[in-house]
Amino acid sequence: MSDQAQEQRTAFGSCTRRDHLIVAFTVLAFVVLAGRYALVTPIFEMPEEPWHLRRIAQTAAKDLPPGHASWAQAPEVSSVQVQPPLYYWLGAALVQFFDWDSDPSVYELNPHARLADLYGVTNCNAMLARVPVVPNGPLSMSVLALRLLSVLSGAVGLLFVYRLMLGFTMGRRWLAWTGMLMTGFLPGYTFLHSGISPVSLGSCFVLVAAYLAMRTASEAE
Repeated sequence: MSDQAQEQRTAFGSCTRRDHLIVAFTVLAFVVLAGRYALVTPIFEMPEEPWHLRRIAQTAAKDLPPGHASWAQAPEVSSVQVQPPLYYWLGAALVQFFDWDSDPSVYELNPHARLADLYGVTNCNAMLARVPVVPNGPLSMSVLALRLLSVLSGAVGLLFVYRLMLGFTMGRRWLAWTGMLMTGFLPGYTFLHSGISPVSLGSCFVLVAAYLAMRTASEAE
């Protein structure tokens, strides 16, 4: 085994109590911040969130609330339809317990919105709320549960960022923690891991796979 491989292997396998406390504090702070995003961002204002919710509903064989019928039949969004199905299966399992038929909210597509049209002068809002979404209503709670799934995925991903950085830096814990801190509080990472989107779960799986690949390679040398 080469000296470099030995250093990597040692880095992967050694964490002190102080390391665990620092990592736990960082992950907790991320969960609080991303959870805040998830709680205060109005429903459907995350990127492509309504379309991800609609595909989850289709996967769960559920109809969206009656007040959402006008956009439930709108044309598909290609970027959502080509996503792998695992996230939507998990989302469908989460929303099965909510009775959307009793939700009183009414949403309609904004006819002036042209999403992703970089050359048009448009209204930037994708939706118009005719009746405010009930905070504790079934649809709102479904969205919150799905957003918290994203927050959890981001937190798990952060743990593996730290483990990856330990390997890349040959056990330099302060560099690994710095990389984890910069990733966790990068606005884009926090925002994307607080909405309904398969990106959160996908990035988590990529980080886990990268860590396992590096760990396997270091042990094979």
